[in-house]
Amino acid sequence: MNKEENRMRYKNPNLWFRVMKRKYKEDWEHIMNWLEHETNTSCMIKTACILWWDCFEEEEDYDWSAVKYHVDRYNRSMESEYTKEQLINCLTILGFPKKIATVRAYPPKCQTKG
Repeated sequence: MNKEENRMRYKNPNLWFRVMKRKYKEDWEHIMNWLEHETNTSCMIKTACILWWDCFEEEEDYDWSAVKYHVDRYNRSMESEYTKEQLINCLTILGFPKKIATVRAYPPKCQTKG
């Protein structure tokens, strides 16, 4: 996400991530289980991580515990256990716009393990 997209994300309260958060507010555990069933555990965990990184706000009155649980399970070695296309599909199912999902699905550039 470039600086302009990031800046615009906070200007309009009706953008995709706010709509998505309202839509699934009480149902993240069910959604994560469904994604795991549709793909695999690693893809679901990476989807949860991207969701957390893009949508979580510290000062918000919102329960993210079902998503955060999976974020804490992330391990860099999982990156090889799913395809970019699977991750894009999971993100778009949640409500990420296709363009943003495609950008976010690129693997991390770091070379660290774990």
